[in-house]
Amino acid sequence: MSITRTRIFPLKTAIARWWNNDPFTQSAAVAYYTIFSFPALIILYLGLASFFMQEEAVREQVFGFLISNFGRDAA
Repeated sequence: MSITRTRIFPLKTAIARWWNNDPFTQSAAVAYYTIFSFPALIILYLGLASFFMQEEAVREQVFGFLISNFGRDAA
């Protein structure tokens, strides 16, 4: 067996298996669940970070980031 065949065959097999598992539906499901878990992660982050720093400073940093990236209405 040539060295090229031993290196390409596992990659070809991995791509074929990935394609057979409907990757677009899987990625859409991940995106859907990420949207709903994002607010809970922010609350968890605020609680954990305010344990180590002042709560107001943490809140200001997080909401400043959200406003600059998503707009004032979304934050």
